[in-house]
Amino acid sequence: MMEDVQHTQAPLLHVAGLSFSYPQRHVFTHWSHDFSGGLTWIRGSNGSGKSTLLKLLAGALAPLTGSIAAQGIDIRSQPLAYRRQVFWCGPGPVVFDHLTPTEYFGFMASLYAQQDGHALARHVAGFELGPFVHLPLATLSTGTQRKVWLAMALSAGTAFTLLDEPLNALDARSSAHLRASLAQRLAGSHLTLPLAELLRKVHSGDLARFAASNALEYSTRAIAIVAYVLSAVILALYIMIDRDRLRGGLFLVVPRSHHIRLSRVMLNLETIVG
Repeated sequence: MMEDVQHTQAPLLHVAGLSFSYPQRHVFTHWSHDFSGGLTWIRGSNGSGKSTLLKLLAGALAPLTGSIAAQGIDIRSQPLAYRRQVFWCGPGPVVFDHLTPTEYFGFMASLYAQQDGHALARHVAGFELGPFVHLPLATLSTGTQRKVWLAMALSAGTAFTLLDEPLNALDARSSAHLRASLAQRLAGSHLTLPLAELLRKVHSGDLARFAASNALEYSTRAIAIVAYVLSAVILALYIMIDRDRLRGGLFLVVPRSHHIRLSRVMLNLETIVG
């Protein structure tokens, strides 16, 4: 999620020629992209590299090749200055779980001098963290720890905020507060105001169903394409080679339970082709 809603010609986050591999799996090869201001939703199937990409953009992982620059600050040559431009909120619990939320906020404020104290207080209230601010993070539930991390992420004052699965483990009221906070950032520009209204009303379940419906749509298209290709191949073979041999081969590979249907198809082919 990119906090800046100004639309300029120059990209705010520039990625060029990014490559990365785990020991047993390759993820990216010379991937490039320019991110402008606003809100960016990264979608993909499980294991497609979404979390890996966010870790690379955050500086938590080092790419094999390529460059990443935030507002012109290169991640390799100026790593500290780069990290002060980017706040990453991962999908798991807070790393410094020996601290209380109050101590954690104070520690992070020393790293992010531009932290907005008023915004932090607003998000602590919005996520209903009041009863937990003096308890060790390790004693808090996963959802509460996640809210602490999100409260800091939304108030850090960085140019870019990277949220990995931000709605995970959140209760309904906290999810509504997060969506309203993101919508407020979008509402700062007339170009993204309609998206802000949509984000305020949509629920996490709707987002999941939207992603699933798109996946189903793509799967259906893929099946249709494969069916068309197979039909074309069978028709070409029917025209080009000995038809008795083709019939015998098809009846051999097609399960016996589908032989009646296959007979009808072959009869239709004879009618069409002659």
